[in-house]
Amino acid sequence: MNALKTTPVRDGSRDLQMNLAKTSPASIEEIQAEAQWIHQLIERTTERINSSECDLRQFLHLEICRAEQQAYLAGLLYALGHPTILDRLDFLCELKLDAPRS
Repeated sequence: MNALKTTPVRDGSRDLQMNLAKTSPASIEEIQAEAQWIHQLIERTTERINSSECDLRQFLHLEICRAEQQAYLAGLLYALGHPTILDRLDFLCELKLDAPRS
């Protein structure tokens, strides 16, 4: 993916504002690979939450992380054109996402 370039801009209401340069949109394959990776990350986070070694502080931190990961995955799935499938737990099986390509 293209790196974002930033340019400081003076504005009357703010001292400094970042202006993002235009970048090309991600391809479907890149979004699918990212969705697959995030799904694997959610599974690993869930395993850590369910482990007996997890204390209360870690548990709460991991729950927040997992919620953020699930929200990001929901956005990726929406970008892939699957807005109604977000409420299901078996969404990746139905989407048949490809494994990430190297």
